[in-house]
This record gives sequence, structure tokens and C-alpha cells, in this order.
Amino acid sequence: MQQQNELCAKGTPGAGDRDFRCCAGHWVSGASPGSPAPSCDVPRCGNLDAVNSLDGSGPFMFPHSGGAVILCTGPQPGPSEPCPEPPIKVGAITSLHVMVSSTPGNCCPLGFERVGASHVANASLTWDGDFNSGAGGDYVALCTGRNGSSNPITALTAFVTPSHADPFMGCPAGWSKVTAALNTSCTCRGQSPNHTDDCWNCEDLNSGSANLGAMYLCAQRDAAVTPIMGLEAVAGNDTACPSSSTAVPAAEGMAPGPWDFDPKGEKLQLCVSVNQSQSREQMRAR
Repeated sequence: MQQQNELCAKGTPGAGDRDFRCCAGHWVSGASPGSPAPSCDVPRCGNLDAVNSLDGSGPFMFPHSGGAVILCTGPQPGPSEPCPEPPIKVGAITSLHVMVSSTPGNCCPLGFERVGASHVANASLTWDGDFNSGAGGDYVALCTGRNGSSNPITALTAFVTPSHADPFMGCPAGWSKVTAALNTSCTCRGQSPNHTDDCWNCEDLNSGSANLGAMYLCAQRDAAVTPIMGLEAVAGNDTACPSSSTAVPAAEGMAPGPWDFDPKGEKLQLCVSVNQSQSREQMRAR
């Protein structure tokens, strides 16, 4: 640092009515006259490469109020690895997770399967498993898991908050919110005020999209009710779930009827079946 400070000493800090500090060989200004001198913590690029100064003193530090900013570069990422083969569907669905990502093609955790399209009459054949398809925002998928030693899910419902600015609502009494997948690349923006959600934005099926409000899925487990064996989706205007399944409804207090999970995009419904015979392959063969 002494050598870098000497580089600063050879120059001038700039206007005399501002506070300056020598950071990595560069004068960094404060935010306004009389403001405290900015921190000299030097940012790092980690595994990326920093844009360096012409004088060879190290990364070029762009002046910024309260500190400095460096630019980091790296190679363009190559094609993503294909997702592993989904597990064979045996038994009831015992767990569900939301997967939110800023990039497409993310895989569900090992042992989980991504909810896909049920190719029934009038359904969109272009739906890619993204709950924000056609509505912008993040890429959102739903992952299903089957573990014979866990209590199965017997019912699903959905709700939406009044706006994205007010995302803190819980599921109805007796229901639990479907949480984020463990391997999600979603960056948590904080907990809800009552700390019932570790990362509310990574559970939002509307994350960043044109669909209004924050949308959540709620699950219920009741030993006296037949468990859910299959979960598929149908997309497209005037498209209904197959007669052998039922659409996930809105939570109490919301508009009655089948819930539209992508109203500004693909017009998406989730279809629940309780018959083991209603596998994806058999639903597609209809």
C-alpha cells in the first residue's frame, strides 16, 4: 500500500473543497463538500478479471460516493449441462419447491422433477415449465418430490398479494407455503416481518414479472384425504385441465374457480390428479 500511496502523492487530489482518500493508488472523492472521507476497502473481482489502470498500479477504481467501483470481466459461460433424468414416479407427491432464477434451464434438485406441460386438446405446446412465460421477469419452475417416508400432499391452493410492494402474506390456517429449492440461484432479499419465510422473494411465482403482486402456492397434508399422485400444467386461453384431474383453486378470499398462474403470459393452470394411473405419459396420450 505504501507504493500505491506514493502514486497518489505524485498527483493531486482534485478540487480542494472535497474530502479525498488515497485508495490503491487513486484519489477517491467523498460525496459532497465536508462529507467524511470514503472507505478505502478495495473491491475484489474474485474469480473474474479486473479492468486495470494504464499505469499498472492495479485495478482501475472508478470514483463513487462513499468508495470506489471496479469493473470485472470474465469468459462467456458455455452451454449448461443437461438436467439429470427425472426420477421414476412412484407413490404420492410429498414435497414441492419453487425454483427462481435469472437464467433459464436450471435443474431441480436431485431426486426432484420439474412440473411440465400436459399435452391435452387446445393446450399450448410451447410452454417450457416457466411460470412467468410470456410475462417477463425471472424464470420460475416448480419441482416435485416423492419420498415414501414423508406425509404426502393432499391439496394445493394459491393466492396473490395486492402488489409486489406488499409481498408479506401467509397461507390460510392449516396450510403451509411452498418454499424455495435448496439449489436455487435466487438472491434472497430478506425475511418477512414475522420471519416465517427465510426468503420470501425466492418463493414468489410472479418474481419480477408483469403479473401483479407476489404469488404463492400453499400445500396441505391431511391423512384422511387421498394424496396427490400427479401434477401437470395446461397453458393457453380457454384450456381446461383433463376431466381426470382438477385445477388448483384460489385460496379463500380470492376470486373463485381455477387459479391462473400466469395471467399476463401463457394463461396457466395446474392440474392435480389423485389416481396413480394418471402419469404424464398417460395424460399426454389422451
